[in-house]
Amino acid sequence: MTDRDTPGGKPPESGLDDRQRRQLARVVVLVVVGILLVTFIFQNTRRVHVHFVFFTAESSLIWVIVLALALGFLGGWLLPPSIRRWRARRRR
Repeated sequence: MTDRDTPGGKPPESGLDDRQRRQLARVVVLVVVGILLVTFIFQNTRRVHVHFVFFTAESSLIWVIVLALALGFLGGWLLPPSIRRWRARRRR
């Protein structure tokens, strides 16, 4: 088979096309992130005391981390756009 036998005059490629390579890369990244997440969870299962303003609670460290992450995300999402604009102007 010559280069002229394939459309566009290019030799046939063996292996994966660009879309398949991107999908494979996504799967590999998701697997690695999943393994890291499971490892992180198992390394942070010990019980800790959390001191709030009026009381103290005991919980697994991973739940304290997840709660802090959720509260931080919620606070950033609820922050009014006007305050964000004010801070952006102040940084300039």
